[in-house]
Amino acid sequence: MIAFISGKILFKEIATVVVDCGGVGYELNVTAKTNGKLPKVGEDVSLLVLLVAREDSLTLYGFLEVGERKAFEILTSVSGIGHRKSQAILSGVEPWELRDLILGESVHGLSKLPGIGKKTAERIILELKEKVMGIVGGGEGKNKSANPVTKEAEMALATLGYSSTLAQKSVALASKELGADSGVEELIRLALKIVVK
Repeated sequence: MIAFISGKILFKEIATVVVDCGGVGYELNVTAKTNGKLPKVGEDVSLLVLLVAREDSLTLYGFLEVGERKAFEILTSVSGIGHRKSQAILSGVEPWELRDLILGESVHGLSKLPGIGKKTAERIILELKEKVMGIVGGGEGKNKSANPVTKEAEMALATLGYSSTLAQKSVALASKELGADSGVEELIRLALKIVVK
């Protein structure tokens, strides 16, 4: 299964981006919010990936942050909300904003999002209230790393199943020990050693 892609952006549109990874161009569906945060065409990018396999197609969805992928996955678990609708919803709201709307039981706020009516909003609150607690962001998201090497290492740990908080802490400790010139691979190796201590 493909969980992570790193390469150069070949081209991008509103809802898709094509990334050249080792000479192969992968087309990924992305939200409008993710698209707005992507680097320019020709620049390097690292994306978390969710592969959706159907009888007649294989579709890749790309995410810059663990929280967005988690929000996407839990949204699709709600009856009547598929992958396309989840993509549309997360194009109109940050994952932590979605979390806050659900935890605050804001039927009105959720109903303003694309493709969500009052009944769907009520169903989302009922089914996802316990599941959205792990989505970080908002106030606690201000310490996110701007360093692309550090960010890539954090994303790699996240794809291995570690929480974003644990990934950030272990990578920060590893980065401090190795110094600013450390590479992604050695950073990941040391971070993993820190995690299992």
